[in-house]
Amino acid sequence: MNSLLSPAVLLLTVLLAVLYFAAVGPFGRRTAGAEPTSLKKQTLFVIGLLLLYLGYGPGNHYAQTFFSVYVTQQAIVNIVTPIFFLLGLPTWLVRSVFRTKSSRLLLRVVTFPPIAMVLFDSLFSLFHLPSVFDSLAENGHLYEISRIFLLLAACCMWWPIFTPVKEWRLTDIQKIGYLVVSGLLLFPISMFLLFADAPLFTAYQTIPELYPGYTALDDQQLGAIILKVCQIATYAAVFFSVFTSWYRKEDSLKATDAVDPAASKAAASMPQHRP
Repeated sequence: MNSLLSPAVLLLTVLLAVLYFAAVGPFGRRTAGAEPTSLKKQTLFVIGLLLLYLGYGPGNHYAQTFFSVYVTQQAIVNIVTPIFFLLGLPTWLVRSVFRTKSSRLLLRVVTFPPIAMVLFDSLFSLFHLPSVFDSLAENGHLYEISRIFLLLAACCMWWPIFTPVKEWRLTDIQKIGYLVVSGLLLFPISMFLLFADAPLFTAYQTIPELYPGYTALDDQQLGAIILKVCQIATYAAVFFSVFTSWYRKEDSLKATDAVDPAASKAAASMPQHRP
């Protein structure tokens, strides 16, 4: 039962919840520029916490046996969860945390779109190369550290799109290009897992038969399909949201241009600011 409940992951989830609600609650009120955090943002952050726990909590017991469950974990935690975390952060809290020049510089480097995108996609692909994966799996502490780094890299990857500070975000057109390139960078590892002609990872060489004829290779290929479907579904949802936002802004600019051309040009040329 303990392995199913994953007490360590549950403790981490509760700790993150306490820190978040303390920051947006009593302690946050003492911060200059603090504002009440909406129920919507709090709910989004809690959803992120639930996804984190469900991904690395109860599913962890089965992820040690089935590669397909392990990949489902990775897809939920590293592709979906960071979006909810970022959407749940209030703008004033982010500005307060990164108020010093050194912290802003660090943030700017790790969330610079090309760096953030390549960092996450490269780490995700690297960690799932057989030799690297087997080495990490043999060292429990190193494996846990790698999962933390991968989640942080995932948050950096999504930051240019979902940062709470709107003027730090990419423009809608830039977001669309960013999503396309990022999606393409994850394509090779998915295809590598899908079209391998033998089980690649030592920990998943033999698995229980879910049904007659179900092999470790079948499970590995199922994992690759789950990874790609989750990635495509998530990216498509974000793409649709960004495209809709861009279309509405363009439509609004056209309407404004018909009434006040000078105001339309000023709005279209408004610059985006990095932290």
